[in-house]
Amino acid sequence: MSMRHWQREHQSLLLWFSLLIVVVFSAIVIVQGAAAPAPHPMDQGFLISADLRLHRVDGHWVFQYPHLQWSGAISSTGVVGIYKLLINPSPEFLNWHIKLTVMFVWFFSILYLIRSLIVDQVVGALVLLGIGALGLQFLEPTSELLGAIFFNVFLLLIFRQRFLLAGIALALFGLAKVDMSAASTLVLIYCTWRYQRSEYMPLLSAYVFTMVLLLAPALYLHGSDGALGGRALAVFQYHYDYFSGIQSTGIRTPFAEAFNSPSSFAQAVLSNPREYATFIGKSIIESARNLFFVGHIYVIGFLVMFLFAGRFWRERGTRQNELNAAADITFILFISTTLFSIVFAYLHVRYAIRFTDLSAIGFAAMLEQTLAQPKKYAGPLNPTDRGLTALRITLGVLALGGLLRLPEFVAAPHDW
Repeated sequence: MSMRHWQREHQSLLLWFSLLIVVVFSAIVIVQGAAAPAPHPMDQGFLISADLRLHRVDGHWVFQYPHLQWSGAISSTGVVGIYKLLINPSPEFLNWHIKLTVMFVWFFSILYLIRSLIVDQVVGALVLLGIGALGLQFLEPTSELLGAIFFNVFLLLIFRQRFLLAGIALALFGLAKVDMSAASTLVLIYCTWRYQRSEYMPLLSAYVFTMVLLLAPALYLHGSDGALGGRALAVFQYHYDYFSGIQSTGIRTPFAEAFNSPSSFAQAVLSNPREYATFIGKSIIESARNLFFVGHIYVIGFLVMFLFAGRFWRERGTRQNELNAAADITFILFISTTLFSIVFAYLHVRYAIRFTDLSAIGFAAMLEQTLAQPKKYAGPLNPTDRGLTALRITLGVLALGGLLRLPEFVAAPHDW
């Protein structure tokens, strides 16, 4: 056995061992938490309401199809509903069932993204440990994690040029939560620009077909509210009162005092644009705080990743092309998520689940190519390369730094 083959085999084992560590650690933490999901109005209550059974109640057939405005929207609620049909977990342990299963699949999708974008598997193992140390897998609602899984699968399928299946995965991501629909549409537009017609047409067709297929029953059963009826006003009102820091007197909340009890979000904005502008300013500040709070130095790495992205545009290697596509798509996801959040609320820490793992992987992959400057991408890089050694040490330190906020996420997974 050659030295290069020996290194490749042992580095691959190290990556799988890292997956085992984060999965076992996460499972131990999850089973220390609530076994049953928190009921409505907590967002995790969608686990309870997810029900795809066709059954009779008081002599009538009942079928509860998911609603796009629910915290689990359509695809997340549908996945949970299918799980409940197949496994039939006890309601007392439903939260454990769903969080354990989704956590494992999320880390598994991250591992395959690492294998697609990062050459040195020691670097990949450290990135995986760093993402696990952040503790995002413990946050609720679980629909955020499901959306991240759909998006990771979409990227993996794009890398393998499975455009038809990628279109389905992108549509499922767009229907995982209502605010993900805009992000999925923007990513779709980008793909039609980046790829040739023979590639993006299957993607576009599968995306549109899946969207229509899953939205049609919601429109039929729930009317226009099944897809179009929003809770923008309720979300805006909640966050405005949160920012006000003023205890309401009687039944008049700070929001009602400022906007005179509007009937829609648009009416609220138009009735008092100055107050809404103040809200936007507070939302930007809170969003920036949460962005750095969850990502730590990965956020800086996220920006550095795009600073170096142009360096590889003229490269013809498969790995560079995949990395460029991942950088562009992640950037679109980041911008759309942030802007959508600021308009109605602010960027909650849990929203960053959608792009933090991709940012960490892209950050490490960009620096790996920039610092180590590999000449081939068929196997492990030169382990004596100083740039590669420095990158490994840096990622190890970041993985330890990610543990700083972990206790807070574990103690109150629904508060972030």
